Amino acid sequence: MRWPAWIVGMVLALWAVTWLAASPLLKWQAQKIATEKLARPVRIGAVDFRPWSLALTLRNVTVGGAIPADPPQLTIKRLYVRLAPESVLRLAPVLDAIEIDEPALRLRHLGGGHYDADDVIGRIFNAPKSLPNARPARFALYDIAVRGGRITFIDTPVRRTHEVRDLNLRLPFISNLPSQRAVDVTPQLAFTVDGSRFDSGAQTLPFDASRRTEALLRVRHFDLAPYLVYQPASLPVRVTAGVLDADLRLSFTQMPRPTLKVTGSASLSGAKVNDPAGTAALEVDRLAVQASDVRPLERLVHLTNVELTAPHLLASRNVQGRINWIPAPKTTARTPHPAQAARKPDAAAWRVAVDRVAITRGDVQWRDALPVSVASHPAPAVVHITPLALEARNVTWPVRQPATFSGQLALADVGTDMDAGMGVNAPPRQNHVTSATSKKSTVATANAVSAPSLAFQGQAQMSSINVSVQAHGLPLRLAQPYLKEILKPDLVGSVNADADLTWAAPAANGTGPAGNSPGLTLNASKLTLDQLALLGDSHGPRAARRHQRAGRSDKLLPGTLASIGTLTVEGAKINLPNRAVASD
Repeated sequence: MRWPAWIVGMVLALWAVTWLAASPLLKWQAQKIATEKLARPVRIGAVDFRPWSLALTLRNVTVGGAIPADPPQLTIKRLYVRLAPESVLRLAPVLDAIEIDEPALRLRHLGGGHYDADDVIGRIFNAPKSLPNARPARFALYDIAVRGGRITFIDTPVRRTHEVRDLNLRLPFISNLPSQRAVDVTPQLAFTVDGSRFDSGAQTLPFDASRRTEALLRVRHFDLAPYLVYQPASLPVRVTAGVLDADLRLSFTQMPRPTLKVTGSASLSGAKVNDPAGTAALEVDRLAVQASDVRPLERLVHLTNVELTAPHLLASRNVQGRINWIPAPKTTARTPHPAQAARKPDAAAWRVAVDRVAITRGDVQWRDALPVSVASHPAPAVVHITPLALEARNVTWPVRQPATFSGQLALADVGTDMDAGMGVNAPPRQNHVTSATSKKSTVATANAVSAPSLAFQGQAQMSSINVSVQAHGLPLRLAQPYLKEILKPDLVGSVNADADLTWAAPAANGTGPAGNSPGLTLNASKLTLDQLALLGDSHGPRAARRHQRAGRSDKLLPGTLASIGTLTVEGAKINLPNRAVASD
């Protein structure tokens, strides 16, 4: 009996020593490490560690403000964590319970998308990254409860304060480990924001073998405009308007393994986006998303339908070759490690599948000032596409199967800023997204006259793309600004084509799929060039208009260097990689 007594005595003594020594040691080290990581003073009122239950309680935790005179950025009255012994076997944290009582966050908006917590956020996101092939952190958190939370948001530029009070959040678990626990928490999210109360609903199936619990989240006509001024300044683009609607269901299932699943629908109406320079770049009537199976802890996203209605996009490129949607690169950007640059998607990467993506009534305006290397062209190239329709099915990432797509577009205008009116049905030039009235009038005008159009359909995968194209009246002036370096006279005319385009990526042996040459090939069953002409530089836009009005004339108009009424090629096969042209 002495050996069991010695063992029990040693365990009790170890517990007693740990209980007496661990609490002050944990308090000292936790304050020291947290202060170094956040560069803010972190204080803990008391630490209580119970080794027999592996429970840790922190009381009166405070994180100091940006300057010593500021009130604390964050305070927590009580933080309770109970660690499961299974954590040793899993080599990952498994927490049986997490309780946070009366957390209070104080955040100040300094203007321009900057906040008094930017330094803390920067330190967290700029922390040393894990190895390129490292797997995501594994964890299991159960019975998560936040009670009596408060958020005070101070908008300094407009001298206004927003308050969130009585914040209560309860989650059964957040886990990516196959660990099971008896869950006592029913999901809930409730709070009062600026006097308006929100409370989500939940239901549970206690007698179901899966112990499934569901929470509902419904949002109706939530105007984002009052809150968009608080977007971080680091975002590449800025949303300036939008109304959110959502009807989501969160399902927590414990068997056969813990799973968090999100289903339902969400939509954003009347959205407006500015580019990094603050210029209007995108307007969307409605973006609707239907989710059938989204599991964030397993990095799995399955969307049934994504539909974009009436997007109006303005894209441009300046003389430095920078596109307005892409922010200027930071000078401190690091060159990626070769192993990281060559990394391929693995099982730990996000998996995305979308059954259907559709764009209807699209409107795209492209204005290209042309890079300095081709700056000999006197004016920016302009293309206006409306309407644009596109539909794609079976879109996956990583690509597991070919995606099919189809679409059509019409050219409302094409040319340059100098020859406005040259294009078919050209509307007045604008340097911003057109208003709703001008959009409708442009579409009506384009439908009234047979505008240049393009229809296409095909399949795409990582190794190849096959597209069937039917072009009607496409103006050659589309390419004129980009040909100016090698073709001094202006090239005008129109293209009608019925062709198949195939692109193949090079394989390890240097060939494409089925042993074919990699690159782009074109098989045109019929290709017709109408009113083809070369115009002198001194007569560009006006000569082009006269040439278009003349139609198929045998006479050489003034300023025309050479012309062809109609050129038809049938059965043409163009192999760009081999620089070969053949015809049946």
